[in-house]
Amino acid sequence: MVVLELSEHLAHAGAQVTIYTNFCDSPIKKEFSRLKNVQVITEEPSAYDDFNLIWIHHQLIPVALLRYLERCDADKRPQIVFHHMSPFHPLEFPFAIRLEAEMADLILYNSEETRQTIENKLPSRIAELGYVFQNPAPESFMNPRKHMNKLKRLLVVSNHVPPEVADAVTDMKSQGIEVALFGLNKDEFKRVTVEDIQKYDAVMSIGKTVQYSILAETPVYIYDHFGGPGYLTKSNFETAKHFNFSGRGFEGGKSAQVIRRELVDGYKAAVKDIKWIAKNESGIFRLGYQLDAVRSLLGESPARHKPLEPMDVQAYTNYHTFTMQLHKQARETFRDMISLRDQLNDKSRQIEQLNGKINQLRDLNLELGSSIQDAERILGDVYLSASWKVTKPFRNINALLVRIQNATKSSRYY
Repeated sequence: MVVLELSEHLAHAGAQVTIYTNFCDSPIKKEFSRLKNVQVITEEPSAYDDFNLIWIHHQLIPVALLRYLERCDADKRPQIVFHHMSPFHPLEFPFAIRLEAEMADLILYNSEETRQTIENKLPSRIAELGYVFQNPAPESFMNPRKHMNKLKRLLVVSNHVPPEVADAVTDMKSQGIEVALFGLNKDEFKRVTVEDIQKYDAVMSIGKTVQYSILAETPVYIYDHFGGPGYLTKSNFETAKHFNFSGRGFEGGKSAQVIRRELVDGYKAAVKDIKWIAKNESGIFRLGYQLDAVRSLLGESPARHKPLEPMDVQAYTNYHTFTMQLHKQARETFRDMISLRDQLNDKSRQIEQLNGKINQLRDLNLELGSSIQDAERILGDVYLSASWKVTKPFRNINALLVRIQNATKSSRYY
C-alpha cells in the first residue's frame, strides 16, 4: 500500500514511475493497472540513466544498479532513498550495511521506534541521514465530517482479529450496534477509502488505518494482536505515534467486556480528542507534506558518496542471486497453493451442491413417508367403517364373477 500511494502521488505530479518487484498479483495488481505513467516490472532494469530518484523498500537492491553506480559520473548519479518500515521484520533491516551507508542520500523510517531500533545496528555516520517519514496517508482522506452523539456503527480493519475483539464485536451486535469487519477472510477484503472510514462512527485498527482515520477526523480505537491503548487521545498520542500506532508500548491486553465498554462509553470523549488531533497534529501524516520534506532533505544532501567497495558489491550479488532463486521457488509454490486452494474451493462447492440435493431428497422422503402414513390411516378407517362391512357380500359376488369370467376366457384356448 505504501508503494501504491507513493506511485499515485508521484504520477499525479507528472513523474514517470517504474516499480521493480519480485512479485505482483491481484488484488494489488489491479490497483496499479489503473494508473497512468506507472509500470510494474518483475525483471530488474538494466539501465538507470533515466532515473533521478530510486526509492528502495525491503532491501531489494538491483545488482545492475550497483554496477551502474560503480561506473557512472557523479553528476549523473540518481539520488537514492532507503525506506525501513518495521522495527522487527527481517526484511526491513539492512542486509548490506556498508552498501546502504555508501549509497543512501536519505534513510526513512515509518516511526521513531523503527528509527531507534535500526540506527542502533548501523554505523554512527548513518544517523545524520535518518528521517521519520511517519507512514503518511494521501490527502484524499482529509475530509471534515459530522459526528454522532453515540456509537452506532463501527468499522474493524484487521487481518488478525484477536479473540477478545471478536467477542466484543458479538456483544456490540447483540446491543444493536452495526459492526463491519474489513480484512482477510472478513466481511470485505479491499482497499480502505475515506468513504469507508466516514461511513462509520468509529474505527478499530492499528497501523496506517490510524493515519487514515486521523485525517478523516474519525475516532479510532487502537487495538489488535499487540494490544493497544484504546481510543486515540491527546494523552496517549505521542506514545502511540512513537510506535507507529501499532498498539505496542502499552501494557497488557483488554477483555471483551472492557473493549466494548470503552468503545461505547468513551465515544463522545474520543470525538472531542480526534477533532483536536486532526486540527493540531495531522500535518505530519499528509503524504504531500512528507514528500515535500523528502525533496527538501535531498536538496540539502551533500555529494558525500565514495566508490562502492568491489567486495561489498560481490557479496551482495551472491546474496541477491541466491535470494532470487528462493523467491522464484516461493512464487512457484505460492501459485501451486493458489491452484490447490481453487481446486479445494471447487470441490467444496460441489460437496455443498450434493449436500443440498441429499437434503432435498431427504425432505421428499419424509414427505412421502408422511403421505403413506396418512393413506394407511385413511384406509384403516375405511376398513373399520360400517359401509365397508355392509358391502362385503357384494364385493364377494363381484370377485366370484371376475373369477368365472377369467375361467371362461381361459377355456377358449383348449
